[in-house]
Amino acid sequence: MSRADDGAIDVWSAEFPAFCAEFRIAWRELPIADVEKSEAHAAEFLIALLRHNRWLRWRFPRALSDGAEGSFAGWMARNGGRKFGLSVAALKKIRGVFRRPPGQHIYEVYLQDRALQELYEWGLVPTGQRYFLDWLTNHGRSDQQIQDHEIIWFLHESAEDPARTVALTYLVQPSWQRQFPAALTPAGWSAFRHWVEAQHRGYRFRRALRKLPQLLPRKQQQALERSPSSAVVEGANILSHFCYPSGIQQAALWTKAALERAGVRTSCRDVSAGINTKLLPRAEWLGLEVYPFTIITVAPTPYFATAYERSSLFRRPGVYRIAYWAWELETIPEDWLQLLPLLDEIWSPTQFVAKAMRTRMTVPIETMPPGVEVGPVESVPKDSLGIPDDHYVFLFMFDMYSDFERKNPLAVIRAFRRAFRRNEKATLVLKTSRGTPDEAAFARLQAFAAENGVLLVSELLSRAKAYGFLEMCDCYVSLHRSEGFGLGMAEAMLLGKPVIATGYSGNVDFMNNGNSLLVDYQLTKIRRAGPLYEAGSVWAEPSEEQAAAFMRQVFDDRAGAAAMGARANEELQEKLSLETAGKRMAARLQAAAALRRS
Repeated sequence: MSRADDGAIDVWSAEFPAFCAEFRIAWRELPIADVEKSEAHAAEFLIALLRHNRWLRWRFPRALSDGAEGSFAGWMARNGGRKFGLSVAALKKIRGVFRRPPGQHIYEVYLQDRALQELYEWGLVPTGQRYFLDWLTNHGRSDQQIQDHEIIWFLHESAEDPARTVALTYLVQPSWQRQFPAALTPAGWSAFRHWVEAQHRGYRFRRALRKLPQLLPRKQQQALERSPSSAVVEGANILSHFCYPSGIQQAALWTKAALERAGVRTSCRDVSAGINTKLLPRAEWLGLEVYPFTIITVAPTPYFATAYERSSLFRRPGVYRIAYWAWELETIPEDWLQLLPLLDEIWSPTQFVAKAMRTRMTVPIETMPPGVEVGPVESVPKDSLGIPDDHYVFLFMFDMYSDFERKNPLAVIRAFRRAFRRNEKATLVLKTSRGTPDEAAFARLQAFAAENGVLLVSELLSRAKAYGFLEMCDCYVSLHRSEGFGLGMAEAMLLGKPVIATGYSGNVDFMNNGNSLLVDYQLTKIRRAGPLYEAGSVWAEPSEEQAAAFMRQVFDDRAGAAAMGARANEELQEKLSLETAGKRMAARLQAAAALRRS
């Protein structure tokens, strides 16, 4: 399927509409009056306009690929709109098309799917799109809801700028990266360009590939031209789930921000999580392994061993690799020992995790507290959830893709019901997301929440809206059995909220009896093995009686609770600042570099 040259599609030819008919792609040339009906109509109008006006194509050779900031989009918003008599509503639809280019959907489907990249190696390039069209017009329509106007836009956009699509393809083809490691640098582009031309002798690539596309910043190009065994710490590569909304994603973003505030450049690469959920655009997270140090922030199993394969990234020799791992139990699984040849060092976010790692791992292990910073908050008023304004709100947030028994939400419900009668002005909100991975557990949660008058919100939210829930609550509660770090607790404290939490595991690195209410616990053995944890391992069983007493305490003494939240905010602003974290990380990288030089 991955044929190099199947005959380029000439999108500007008179035969192109007939070609579309071959693939059952609806081709329409719409009257101007229809443009204002939808962005799809506006996209079709723009394509037809360019097809019928060679002068426009000459004046704006990257009319589609330059997007909303391009000169063609600007011209359409002013002179073009007047020239063609477009209504205000039509111009609004056209602006929407440039802000949300229809072809982007296809690029993202391809960039997120390793199987597609292997089957249709040249699928983004005009000379390899005939075979890719077979998939787009069959599986793409049924599985990915790809629309005809998106296909037409994609074909025209890629024809405008073949060099960019070749370079973008390079970023997801490990074999190309291995053969031409410096392809996207001035020093390496020429050899790579000649190789591409040799694969496509029937296509006029010579002019199209003459200029190096600027997909890599100049500093990264320079770093890539140097040996990866260099001990100079000018930057670090980060591999993580950058496109999968999760706690790991957020931790990776904070690692990136912390390093950059310490003057360490970053090259970030998304590791596909393989989970069927809404993902962020991947084209922004396709950094190469350009620096001598790589920090990998994915779970040891099942992601670490296959991180490069999942990333469509060549594993560059000579790079010093650091696993930045959290873990929730006091010992680690024996099979993690198989990962030792793939890493040089381990960073742990808390002392609890570092101690667990040292039980078996034989590489250097550093306790590396992360930086945490609460970003923009999208307000969530109580009445939007049907909660009376005079109710005191307790909140617990968790992801169903985490271990349900470890998160222990049923204990929060039991403690709340022990603390409050149903007629009291107190509400417990459980906010979860992605309830489908463990349907039985989610059904138990739904039934128990309904039985106890607890508000259960199951919805995937933006980070800003998740912060809105934290801001809305009066007290955050986590009766976890174990945590590697405890991000929800840290974020609540940074928002000045009093937090009630199990006094065990990673969260006690930043929680104490002065800035929070720590619940006593008994260590118990895990009775039944789950997907992540072995039977016989230990974790905490928090005291629901004490948790209920703490809930009652903050409800009755709201001034004292608010003062505790203020202390927590003040302490964590310093302890978990990105600046502090960045300095720690940069210092450790410098120390590792010195060891490499010695």
